[in-house]
Amino acid sequence: MRRRAPLLVALALLVGTAGCAGSSRTDEDFRHKASQTLESAVSASRTITTGVDAAAAGRLTAAYTSVLVREADRDLSAVAEGFLSRQPPSAESDQLRDRVSELLRRAEQEADPLRIAVERGQTAPTAPLAAVADLMEQEQEAMK
Repeated sequence: MRRRAPLLVALALLVGTAGCAGSSRTDEDFRHKASQTLESAVSASRTITTGVDAAAAGRLTAAYTSVLVREADRDLSAVAEGFLSRQPPSAESDQLRDRVSELLRRAEQEADPLRIAVERGQTAPTAPLAAVADLMEQEQEAMK
């Protein structure tokens, strides 16, 4: 058992730090990471809105829509968490982080009622999440 203790400690440390993102060394790298984050968040948001709209129109089954929306919502949360764990390299990047973080927070906030409605077999308006996805696309375009 004593031989296993160091191995278990090392494994616990490895697992505990696996989800942590490191810092970006330059503003350019951080901007690139922010852009990638927004692209992924837009994709997840559009998946949710398209799925909910298609289900409301009778083009998707409730079971399929539930899985689709739940997975896309999980992806959105993972993208946001990954970005928020990244250390910005400068004050300029702090401002970018604040803008992107706010958009991600809003996207998660608007996705929640859609996921809940789908799980209940109900519909909900997708326009609020679609509007946030549009804002995220605009922010991403401004970074280019």
